[in-house]
Amino acid sequence: MRVHLYINYLNRVGVLCDIAAGAVQVSFVESELDNLWLLSHPMFTIPFIELAKRRGLYSVHAACLSAGGRGVLIPGVSGSGKSTLAVGLLWTGFDFLGDDMAFLSPRPNAVRALGFPDEIDLTENTVRMFPELAFLAKQPVAVGWPKRQLRPEDVYGVEPQTECTPALIVFPTISKEGRSALTPMDRGAALLELAPNVLLTEPSSCQAHLDALARLTRQCECYRLETGQDFEEVATLLRGLLR
Repeated sequence: MRVHLYINYLNRVGVLCDIAAGAVQVSFVESELDNLWLLSHPMFTIPFIELAKRRGLYSVHAACLSAGGRGVLIPGVSGSGKSTLAVGLLWTGFDFLGDDMAFLSPRPNAVRALGFPDEIDLTENTVRMFPELAFLAKQPVAVGWPKRQLRPEDVYGVEPQTECTPALIVFPTISKEGRSALTPMDRGAALLELAPNVLLTEPSSCQAHLDALARLTRQCECYRLETGQDFEEVATLLRGLLR
């Protein structure tokens, strides 16, 4: 069966993805500069993950960091503190695989997470939390970008890692108390929160994506984290759980 995916955003950007051929065509009616974030993020990402899942790689919208080859996935929607927590863990020496997306590769013995490193998009509030990021506040915001961009290797000296074995899934929210609190989470509840990663396009590949997420939650310990600004304490706690 030949599958095509068509995306139209407000008649500004159109995307036609030929799944079988692995080909994507993009058209836009305004200047490329005005649509740069739209073109390079959602309009790139959606066709990319649809092509990848037909080839056995399944996306998860999450930051991914690791220590000693064992990984922590941090799923979260905008405003949950996902990127802030990722930067906090980088500050304490965690390895970096990506801030916004990882790909799951089911292997016979375990699900592996493949890195998808990119710039980290940060709000002004997050920039203010870390003194070493003060230089970002002095730079103009890039045209078409809603947040400021950080290349973690430029500040934290990290070399992006290619893959790890996930051991933890941590769902963050921002703490109102300023201190962090980690609470165990039922694996079934974690799977329900990860299920929206599956775009409902074609049954067999969608089922395979859901199966990969289910294997992931069975493999990992799952937690909710109210994230404060005590990043060293959080990093110490997560490292202990990764051993």
